[in-house]
This record gives sequence, C-alpha cells and structure tokens, in this order.
Amino acid sequence: MKPKLSQSMQLPQSLQPLQPPNKPKRRLPWFLALNALFLGLAALVFALLNRQWGQGGLEAADAWLRAASPWFLGFRIILIVATLCLWPQGIDLLARRCQWPDERRAFMLGLRWRLALWLVAVELVLVQNGYAAWVRLLGG
Repeated sequence: MKPKLSQSMQLPQSLQPLQPPNKPKRRLPWFLALNALFLGLAALVFALLNRQWGQGGLEAADAWLRAASPWFLGFRIILIVATLCLWPQGIDLLARRCQWPDERRAFMLGLRWRLALWLVAVELVLVQNGYAAWVRLLGG
C-alpha cells in the first residue's frame, strides 16, 4: 500500500500523468479502424503499382505514378483540411476521455494552426519539390 502524501508533497494537477478513466472496452477503437483503412489503401496502391511494374517495367510504373499524382495530391489536401476541421472535436473528445484540465485542453486547441503550418510546409518543401524551386530562384 502506498503511503499518502501530504498536500504539499503531491504533484500539481498539470504534472499528473494522464490516464483515461477505467471504462470497459466494448468496441474497436476508432484509430485502429482508421489505421486499418489506411493500411488497406496502401496495399491497394502497392498492388496497382506492382501490376504496372509487371506489365511494362519501370517506365510503365513511372507513367502510372505521374498520372496518379494529382489524385494523391488531392488526397493529401483533403487529409490536411480534414485534420484542421476536425481538430477541435478531436481535442474535446480526448479532453473528456482523459479528463484533461482546461489549461491543457486550451493549449492543445492552440496547436491547431501550428500543425497546419507544418503540414503545409512539409507538403510544399518535401513533397512538391519546393526546395529545388527555391534553389533555382536563388541561383537565377
């Protein structure tokens, strides 16, 4: 049995570990279902790419990827917009489930636009080859 700490020795609420309340698990968590969906989509893309590779080699796979790139861009933009739109609801759900204090909930809600900026920066710089365009611009 743990000894009870006096009021002055206890950790403040903001430093207490976050634990969800003890509730029985009756269903598959939503994030596992979402991960299964994304894993299925990745397997589908891999199967399509593998089929193209088998039919015509590297050139056919490259042509298929070039033709599908606008669809992938649209999918990434939809995911970024969905993340921004669903961020407050997701944070509220987590705050209720994990019994977060109001300060932590407000902090997490404030991270929404910082996350948006980083997602857009990664999309532009890494995915859309923005760093090469920047180097060409600086090089003249």
